[in-house]
Amino acid sequence: MKEKKGRRKDAIERFLESNQTVVLSSLNQLRYTILCEGLPRDKGLCPYRTYVWSILLRVEPLDVDYYANLVDRGPANVFAKIQNDAFRTFQKDEEFSRKVSTSVLMRILNSHALEIESLELHNSTGAPASPYVQGMNILAAPFAYVCRSEVEAFALYSQLVSRYIPTYTTPNLLGVLNGVKLVDIILQLIDPKLYNFLNARALGFSVQLRGASEYIFRGGPDYSDQRRAAQVGQSNAAAERATATGRTQNYQAIAHVRETDPRPAV
Repeated sequence: MKEKKGRRKDAIERFLESNQTVVLSSLNQLRYTILCEGLPRDKGLCPYRTYVWSILLRVEPLDVDYYANLVDRGPANVFAKIQNDAFRTFQKDEEFSRKVSTSVLMRILNSHALEIESLELHNSTGAPASPYVQGMNILAAPFAYVCRSEVEAFALYSQLVSRYIPTYTTPNLLGVLNGVKLVDIILQLIDPKLYNFLNARALGFSVQLRGASEYIFRGGPDYSDQRRAAQVGQSNAAAERATATGRTQNYQAIAHVRETDPRPAV
């Protein structure tokens, strides 16, 4: 009787199991392989997605007792906001609601908030880190859904928010706005005709994505006449500058966005 063979491992899985000695080079190779081949799906989920996330975020295994102690400390100062958002996280998605309970999501968010409050963490700009702002529940939800344990989900979420996107969760949304600017710059480089068309009609990403980010993080976009007029004026001015100066400044703008974005290289 022939022995039943297991499933064939793909290139990314073989890479994860191999002995990698040069960290930064290996991370770049992993990113490139994911970009080219993507992650496979097994009944809707990649069986090793959490391992990939752990490697890219460079998260060490977390002591279960550390997380348990955070949970035992009870509600953070921002727990009311967390509770309000957790109950409406992907509430229309039956699969998510079946797999991730509201209590799990609240514990992850509350534990991170307690961690920030107790350590008085500051992001790389020097500003105090935010224990919780509206929309962070959406960032935690994929980890809670994919990870095999609550502790692992907390570790990945906390690392992402604290180290890699700290300015995306500040009240002034500095990281979000810089990200939107970068999308505009890239669009101007790869498709200037579309960029000018959208911005001439106040449909550029700087306008549209800013409204989306406000909806996520602040509970609704600001449609005040003054703000709308300012956004239109900025978009039109950007289109005029692009026409007048050519594409050279685009590369300078990208460098400026990179300088003002405090996220460390992964």
